[in-house]
Amino acid sequence: MTLSAADDEDVDTKNSLYVTIVIKKLKKGKQMIEPLLCGIVLGLVPITLLGLFVSAWNQYRRGSGMLDID
Repeated sequence: MTLSAADDEDVDTKNSLYVTIVIKKLKKGKQMIEPLLCGIVLGLVPITLLGLFVSAWNQYRRGSGMLDID
């Protein structure tokens, strides 16, 4: 089976068209994804840190719950 130059050009055209479509879709989606991810991260990090500090404060106020075995 041999490929002619016309078949090769047709494959290149199809590949370049596919790459162009994929790149355009990625560029469109990329504009919305980054602010969304940034908002999620900036929202979750302070809440997580606040929860950890509240948990540590509650453990500090309660005192040692461990039994002292000597």
